[in-house]
Amino acid sequence: MAEPERLRGRLRQGLAKLEPGLRVLAEDVLGLETSLDFVGADASGRLVLVLVAEPGRELEAIADALAQSCFLAPRVKDWRKLAPELPLDPERGVRALVVAPEFCARARAAAQAIGRERIELVRSRAAAHEGAGELELRRAAEGAAQPLAERSPRWPAGEAESAFRTGLGDADLGLCPAERAALRSG
Repeated sequence: MAEPERLRGRLRQGLAKLEPGLRVLAEDVLGLETSLDFVGADASGRLVLVLVAEPGRELEAIADALAQSCFLAPRVKDWRKLAPELPLDPERGVRALVVAPEFCARARAAAQAIGRERIELVRSRAAAHEGAGELELRRAAEGAAQPLAERSPRWPAGEAESAFRTGLGDADLGLCPAERAALRSG
């Protein structure tokens, strides 16, 4: 089995645990100029788009999810024909789930500006137990990075002091992996 199919299988299992009423209607289907990882329907009858973000491209995936949602919205009636037993409601529109291991502060802020009812961020990670082959999914915390005044203690036990002159750490800056690597190499 090829890696994309294996990832989609693991993602399908994770989605079932994250949102039990979600039914996948199609996977790896053509959307607006690109392939969509999943198109499904939630328990309330709303069409749900699922996109997996490539590492370091989470912000781009959020923009794509917004564009793809707009593309799919007038086609909900067609999706209802594919699954007539589902109460898909064209008036409810489309909700998107963007899946990634982590989201930088800019990605979280963009999703918050769009609104959780339209785009929801979902963090993924491999299951903790050895050889599980499972993907654990959790809804990402809403909003951008917390203000520094709300954080305490400054450096939790076991965490090294920051390499930045400001004393800020990676968590304070809300960096995604690509941003973190660029700051440390430059």
